[in-house]
Amino acid sequence: MTSTAVDAPETTTAQRRRILLYGDINLNIMDGSAVWLVSMAEALSRTHSEVWVLLKSPLRDDRLTRQVRELPNVHLVQPFNLPEESAELSPRYAIQAILALDDEHHFNIVITRGLAVAQALAGCASLLERAWIYITDIPFPASKVSEKQLLSLNAIARGARKLFAQTENARSYLESLVPQAASKTLLLPPMIPDNLFKSPPTAGKEDDGILHLIYAGKFAKDWHTLEMCSIVPLLEEEGIQSGLTMVGDKFQDDRSDPSWPDRMREALAFDGVDWAGGMPRDDALNLIRKHDVGLSWRSAKLNASLELSTKALEYAAAGVPPILNRTIAHEELFGADYPFFVDGDSLGSLVAVLRNSRAALAVAREKAWVAAQPFSIGQSARRLEAAFVRAHLGGTAAPGADGPLKVAFAGHDFKFAGELLETLRSHPAVLLRIDRWTTLHTHDLAQSEDMVEWADIVICEWAGPNSVWYSEHKKPGQALIVRLHAFELRGPWLPKLKISAVDRIVCVSGHYKQLTQQKLGIAAKKVVVIPNSLDCEDLRRAKVPGFHHRLGMIGIVPFLKRPDRALDVLEALLAQDSRFSLHIKGRMPWEYSYEWAKPVQQEAYREFFRRIGASSILTDRVVFEPFASDMGSWLRKIGFVLSPSTQESFHLAPAEGMATGAPPVIWDRPGAVEVFGPEFAVASNDAAVEMISHLAGDLTAYRDASELALKKAATFDITQSSKRWMRQILAFQETSSRS
Repeated sequence: MTSTAVDAPETTTAQRRRILLYGDINLNIMDGSAVWLVSMAEALSRTHSEVWVLLKSPLRDDRLTRQVRELPNVHLVQPFNLPEESAELSPRYAIQAILALDDEHHFNIVITRGLAVAQALAGCASLLERAWIYITDIPFPASKVSEKQLLSLNAIARGARKLFAQTENARSYLESLVPQAASKTLLLPPMIPDNLFKSPPTAGKEDDGILHLIYAGKFAKDWHTLEMCSIVPLLEEEGIQSGLTMVGDKFQDDRSDPSWPDRMREALAFDGVDWAGGMPRDDALNLIRKHDVGLSWRSAKLNASLELSTKALEYAAAGVPPILNRTIAHEELFGADYPFFVDGDSLGSLVAVLRNSRAALAVAREKAWVAAQPFSIGQSARRLEAAFVRAHLGGTAAPGADGPLKVAFAGHDFKFAGELLETLRSHPAVLLRIDRWTTLHTHDLAQSEDMVEWADIVICEWAGPNSVWYSEHKKPGQALIVRLHAFELRGPWLPKLKISAVDRIVCVSGHYKQLTQQKLGIAAKKVVVIPNSLDCEDLRRAKVPGFHHRLGMIGIVPFLKRPDRALDVLEALLAQDSRFSLHIKGRMPWEYSYEWAKPVQQEAYREFFRRIGASSILTDRVVFEPFASDMGSWLRKIGFVLSPSTQESFHLAPAEGMATGAPPVIWDRPGAVEVFGPEFAVASNDAAVEMISHLAGDLTAYRDASELALKKAATFDITQSSKRWMRQILAFQETSSRS
């Protein structure tokens, strides 16, 4: 296969990452998805990247691609090796074309848009592991998603490097629907050209007594574009002189109303309607600037949409406030008091808003312009570059003279190892293989023996029987690093650990470092502290209304986590304010057979649940939610994360809450102040009640506590822990033997 570049590449440095961008989009048709592809190309051109944009269809119209040709470091590639019977790439042929280009350019990142392309990509592991996938056409609500689609989506998410979602609500929906998407889904909001923000929103606005309305985009039934064409005479009846400009040339068919496109074409000839046809994006934006109000009014059936209209944001950025449906998403962005919200599907509801539009225009224009500010292409480029760097792509650390370090990672439970594994997988100086033990005590012996023969460094997650086995089978010159959490210190296997074979023991806190040294009699220099890590960027998400009065507790097993204390606190708070509630997320105690089999534990839990059932107050205000991986989404509603445990090695749950800005409430216990700081430690239930009541009632104090929590959480961020881990691992680069 050979490719044909539309334009010649500029000279670039070899250090730039190489990105392939493909959308299941025809750039000969002017619509929102085509505009997205062009905007994405521009945003990527501003990152430290060389970008190849593979086109789905041969270019017949350069209205959209004209500006892409002029972008630095971006190359348009015409579709090639098309089947004779097809005028565009099918998803299967698109993957073949990407593979051919990859043979030539060796892409670091492959970015695609569209569900069908993502499904085709899932069958190509070599591309999928580098893929950053934007899927916009997932059925909504969840009841419309088939079991087959769910399996496909989870397979895509499991193998992809990253996923994109347009809004916070879209990300929450995707992560709840597709567990494999949790913690790897990034926000990719709509992108608006920077030049729209260069002038104040009032620039060039002159009041000639005529209300100038504009619609730009595709013509579709649910977009109310047919109804819009009747607005001019209706406004005239209200004594308002107006004119309507319609921009676009894509007429969307409607299965339920086959004649609709023809009626739409006829309506464009109505009196008072100026149909400008399709035009290049920059020309359309310049035309939009000359108007007073942009129409982005749609059918109420679309109010549940999880996405924002790019065109509405373009109106806003151009100083042309959009008419919008009143939805929660629009109120969050523009403010509940934005004057140009429409509450119905009738033309009368649109007229009602426009009736007083002249008086409200200045306020609406300013609110809309401010709301659009975060959506510039420049800001999108900065977010993308930060995401690429954060994902460790295009790193600068070079492999050693003998190639990358071969690292074997062995363990039975990786719930605390996600960020570490991500670091190792993506680091250019490391080649990673996994020895996943079936249980704490059982493993595939042949696989473990193969790891010993292959690896330069072995990392044992948990100081369990896995660490004992590797300490007994370690080869000369091979490094062994063991991470010890807490329970292992009580394990009957631990005395068998061959300390002389262990090069490092990693503990998650200073308190457990001391306990480990005492228990094992190991030299201090062999024990290092690396706290558990968080992806703070993923966890820091916009909170939802009411969060100040929601307490969260993540995990109640074993009972030393003291969920009974959480009930004590909730009861006391409810005596002051009925808005408080407790949300408990995690598995039930009977799901842990080894814990439920302990009579004392079981009776403690039975009493805990009896207490809730016997109290009408608690029954209504305690919510149990199942274990799931979508912690970032769940924590959006939580204002405080409780940690009433009597014993923890670190306790990741309150740290995760801190990364969302939720102050933790930590019952003082050995090592707690060292990890979380004295500001969040409480000596008793009463002290916890006092702290929560004060912060929930004083939003200034809450904001201060939230900022402190965020600052502390940043010390646990993956960027910090990755550096600490790689310092330990790379220290063995020169001394390790090579197999």
